[in-house]
Amino acid sequence: ESGPPWSYARRMRFVGRFKELEPEHEDAPLLASQVGRLSDAQVNQVTKHLKSGVSVFDVMEVVTDPIDGSTHIPGGSGLLTDGEWVWRQDLVYFVQTHRIGLPAEFLTHVATHAATNEAIVVDVASCIDEALRVAGWQS
Repeated sequence: ESGPPWSYARRMRFVGRFKELEPEHEDAPLLASQVGRLSDAQVNQVTKHLKSGVSVFDVMEVVTDPIDGSTHIPGGSGLLTDGEWVWRQDLVYFVQTHRIGLPAEFLTHVATHAATNEAIVVDVASCIDEALRVAGWQS
């Protein structure tokens, strides 16, 4: 019997960490410095992937968009995953609205996944500890 295509023995990776949203991560890039870095095709592909992620941890909060200062994003720091990468719930907003640039490794992962057109299937119970660790919420 074959298992899932991902293994939690290896470490998950976090994508979309920005200084304005998580000031405790001093080495994170500024969100504002990443505006306008994705093409229309990348925005569409990344948005679809991010929206299809599985919720790992929901947060009842409203985050203010630090770029425009007025838009409120519900559940901003809630976490989603595709089994390999973990991201904040508000990342889809920043990609759609501001075309926020993301690491090439993640963009390649998204493109590869899109080419297979497979649904994201994640056993949250088996990955929650790793997802929270990667997000910096537990050691």
